[in-house]
Amino acid sequence: MSGVKYYRILNRMSREKLAEITGVSVPTLRKMENATNPSRICASNYRKVSLALQVSVRELIRYDFPDPEDGGPVRAPRKSKVDNKNNCISVFRLKLGMTYQRLADYMKLSSRQRAHQICCDEEPLTKYVEMLAHCQNMNVADFIKEYSA
Repeated sequence: MSGVKYYRILNRMSREKLAEITGVSVPTLRKMENATNPSRICASNYRKVSLALQVSVRELIRYDFPDPEDGGPVRAPRKSKVDNKNNCISVFRLKLGMTYQRLADYMKLSSRQRAHQICCDEEPLTKYVEMLAHCQNMNVADFIKEYSA
């Protein structure tokens, strides 16, 4: 992972927020995060990001930071605009600070999109509620009571 992405995530900042603070466009920030050759990007952009994230430019151009799987920082879960607040699985995800991908992995689902769909449903399928209740060492009624809005 690049230093730009590492420190941006560590500071719990979105690309949009960092772009707003620095005046560097989101596409340029994306290029900075994925750059294998930092000399192709304007040095003034690195200085602006360096000031915003309060780290040296040298740290930003490093490319040996650990990815989330290797112990690096993990992006904070975002609140979905469509999550159903009456859905106990959605409440469970938010209380535990899970991303959709982490929830999908936890529930052994095929994709994060499927986890998102389950969180948006008006009434979650019983089999998923039973699965999560079992994983939390609770009965279904206690799980629903614990994770009701």
